Amino acid sequence: MKRFVLVPALAALAVFAFAGGDGEGAAGEGPALNPPGTYPVVNEPYSFTAVAYYSSSTSTGNPDDVWFADYIADLTGIRVDFLEMIEANNAQERFNLILASGDLPELLIPHGTLTAQQVFTHGRNGTFLALNDLIDARMPEYKQRLEEEPEVADRLTMPDGNIYSTVDLEANCFHCQYSVKMWLYKPWVDKLGLDWPETTEDFYNVLKAFKEQDPNGNGKADEVPLIGATTSWRTDPFGFLMNSFVYTVMPQHLSNYGSFLERDGDEVRFVADTPEWREGLKYMHRLASEGLLAEETFVWRREETRQLVENPDAEMVGAYPSGWFGVLTINGAGTGRFAGFKAVAPLTGPDGTKQASFFPFSMRYQAEITNQARHPQVIAQYLDYFHQSDPEVQQIVGGRREGIEWRYLTPEELQMGLVGRDGTPATMKNLKALPFGTELHETGWPRTAPGRWSRYAYSALDPEWADDPSKQEYHLMVWTRDLMQPYRVEKHMTPDLVFEGAVEDELVDLQELITSATGLVMQRSTQFVLGELDIHSDADWNNYVAELERAGAKRYEEIWQETLLANM
Repeated sequence: MKRFVLVPALAALAVFAFAGGDGEGAAGEGPALNPPGTYPVVNEPYSFTAVAYYSSSTSTGNPDDVWFADYIADLTGIRVDFLEMIEANNAQERFNLILASGDLPELLIPHGTLTAQQVFTHGRNGTFLALNDLIDARMPEYKQRLEEEPEVADRLTMPDGNIYSTVDLEANCFHCQYSVKMWLYKPWVDKLGLDWPETTEDFYNVLKAFKEQDPNGNGKADEVPLIGATTSWRTDPFGFLMNSFVYTVMPQHLSNYGSFLERDGDEVRFVADTPEWREGLKYMHRLASEGLLAEETFVWRREETRQLVENPDAEMVGAYPSGWFGVLTINGAGTGRFAGFKAVAPLTGPDGTKQASFFPFSMRYQAEITNQARHPQVIAQYLDYFHQSDPEVQQIVGGRREGIEWRYLTPEELQMGLVGRDGTPATMKNLKALPFGTELHETGWPRTAPGRWSRYAYSALDPEWADDPSKQEYHLMVWTRDLMQPYRVEKHMTPDLVFEGAVEDELVDLQELITSATGLVMQRSTQFVLGELDIHSDADWNNYVAELERAGAKRYEEIWQETLLANM
């Protein structure tokens, strides 16, 4: 079924009867509301319950204790009662358990932990309230943003015509769109007089030199040329290395981009049983069998791998995969080793393949009003504040105050052509840049706010940051622009496809069995890499392909193909 935008007709979709905008509430509807778009929202103090996401890289997870909590409560007359704060590394599992239990708050803020499919499923079954009428009656800012950006509205609108979630747009997060990256320790490359790798064979030779030539200089053969981790953002080496052989999208939870699928126009192909996939596994097995790819990659969590990278006694690690260099190092602190890791462009494979995985702009299904909400209209009008387009409001939500954390650019600076991290013209200048993951934002609600409308970045990336490795956004933008973007290929799946009817349950079962992080593809591929299965054996390979066939890999491909065609 084709998804379509309902925003222009939102007024016609009202299902519930709410009080008008004149501040007079009908009996049983809760507190009287002031007109939408004015503050306070209510004149008498009000509160509602929420369970929210936070990242330990940006905050302590105590949203009641920060400057913005009092600011927004004083402005709106509403205070959020946070029943539980869920840390990022445990978010998917915990939010799923909460939804399964039925013990829900009035507002859920999972920060994109839920996929479009999950939002649709829980909306259709009544767990999440349809927002169409609320948007029309109580959310003028949100309604206007949806009308201004129909692509966003389309991705939010589910097949049944309803919108069940507010959205968080993270300043177009340019580097996130090319987040399958590999980081190489440049001091070792320079010390050994090596060339920066351009091909898979070059990369093999660099790792081999790391292992054999004692680049840390301690007289021991203790270097770990390449290591990843089982948790955190893009820390699995399959994603980067296999793209030199076949277009590869690994299992992930933030959006459903179709694991192990490659799109050619309107044609979809499952790639994890192809000759190209086998060649990629042969390459990875070569690395592992020679001790260049650490076996710990497949069992260690992020914390264990980071501890090795940050080992204070000696430099231990030569390369690792991750979405940015601060995942497995401590950006701006620790050993300072973070500054030595530089991005590697996509490697050219044996047949000339050189490509970067691409993920369309980051739109998170950020907050959902649940069926436990006593007065949904109050929550909706509160949420509307977070979707103002005014860049100053977006700064305030993050706890960034004018004159303290930022200021507007002067007329002279505006003429300099400074850009934000998404490449658009900047209007603001940071006065205090916090190294990500080392200093926490103790003034605002980064990643906890129930929505932000900030497709664009406004703060300038100063030219002098080129010589300051702690300004990670500058370097990420430059590396992404110069090393990754040129090799983008149009093989990605349309984001946020929603599957209807019986195929929905069928697909969930197939994904769990075949393409999840613990599914058949990853189990057997890891065994091939580690030598537990022989990737050079036709018998072992054919058995794996037959397993995939029995498990339903062809049907998995067909469901995606049919749904893609229905949404074109």
